[in-house]
Amino acid sequence: MFSTEIINYFTIAVALTIFCLFNLNNNRIANYFDLIDKPKDNKIHKHDTPLTAGFAVIFTLAFCHLINLIVDGFNIEILLILLGFSTSFIIGLIDDKKNLNYKIKFILFIT
Repeated sequence: MFSTEIINYFTIAVALTIFCLFNLNNNRIANYFDLIDKPKDNKIHKHDTPLTAGFAVIFTLAFCHLINLIVDGFNIEILLILLGFSTSFIIGLIDDKKNLNYKIKFILFIT
């Protein structure tokens, strides 16, 4: 139906659009989910910093893997990569929200 080259160009164009839209709305997303790092004595930054850069990355990767799944069919390696990225994203999100101890984060990442 469609050539692989056209599908690849479409995937890249939509992935870049998703990534840019998330980055343009980074502050709005951070405020909605209350994921803003406030400056403290032990912090380097002097202004409020959004902690939502991972949203752009994870949704872009998820979209690309979904297109790959539709076009090429089920692939266990792709699924495991997406599962690993998703797990890291969730651990990072919990850490941003609850400020986890480094020992707990280490254990979660290695398991």
